[in-house]
Amino acid sequence: MLKAMVTFGITEVLQVSASIPEVMSENTLAPARMMNAMSNDREIESLIGYRFHRTPVGIGGRRESTVYVGGTIPLERTRFGVSAGGSLVVSAATGYAGRSHYVWFGGAIQHYFPRDGERLGDSRTLTMVYGYRPAAFRERTGRPDLRFFVESTFEDRQASRSTDARLTAPPRTLFIGPTSLLVYKAMALSGGLQWAAYQDADFARERTRVAINFSYFWFR
Repeated sequence: MLKAMVTFGITEVLQVSASIPEVMSENTLAPARMMNAMSNDREIESLIGYRFHRTPVGIGGRRESTVYVGGTIPLERTRFGVSAGGSLVVSAATGYAGRSHYVWFGGAIQHYFPRDGERLGDSRTLTMVYGYRPAAFRERTGRPDLRFFVESTFEDRQASRSTDARLTAPPRTLFIGPTSLLVYKAMALSGGLQWAAYQDADFARERTRVAINFSYFWFR
């Protein structure tokens, strides 16, 4: 799947974003999330983010917290045999970012609304990230900035409700793996791998997840 995402910072603490997917193949796996709460579902998503807390720590460090509220509109009428309705998304993230180390925690709830008497199962997600910036990339601005991360994503999907039958709940999963971020001037490239550390599955099993993101900043 390819996804196009546009984000605009209205102020230093308020931003809006929207994403539209382009599906490359038939989706036969359980719904899943990758890095940065990236969903593999076929839906348009829009979010408003508000950073309600920011505290400087030492030289070049900060603690901050952000809450996100938004929703999704499905691009398909049915998903895994269940009528697909829109959803409400509420999430939050908090952590520390410094010149050399990063620690972040986040959580999200996605609640789907009923359609034609059926409803997709809600999703609950927890994420934890530790990051490290090598010494060679801490000193001067205007040069490539490289950071490495270890990221984990836990997701609990509830069972969908169908008028025809009681459906089996998708698996609870925990994926862990390395990711990285390279920033140079107005461009950023990030990506990584995650492996299944835990799966409670009667559904299709996964072994690895892969994501690559390219970003370009128009206003800086």
